Amino acid sequence: MLIETSCEICGENDWEVLGRRTYIKSEGEKYSPYVTKRYRILFEKWFVEKDHITLTSKLCRRCGLIIYTPRPETKDIDAKYKYIEELGQDYGRNIPHNSLVEIKR
Repeated sequence: MLIETSCEICGENDWEVLGRRTYIKSEGEKYSPYVTKRYRILFEKWFVEKDHITLTSKLCRRCGLIIYTPRPETKDIDAKYKYIEELGQDYGRNIPHNSLVEIKR
């Protein structure tokens, strides 16, 4: 995972923090199967040694790109999609209607 990064669009390193969210491994099972699978990616593929992780949303002040940090590297993305493939074809098809992230897409 990359902690510090320049903007992938304009190359600047001028970020405004929009917010932070901490995910706690033990809380993943109390959510819908859709969300639980995403917790599993975080804690079984990306942050294996952790019991919690804080992701920070940032806005590039120059071009407006919004990212979260730490940023996954290519190997992290590959591990995610390999895991999704292992879960089977129904993964992600039943997106909950109350998921604010999915509604904003």
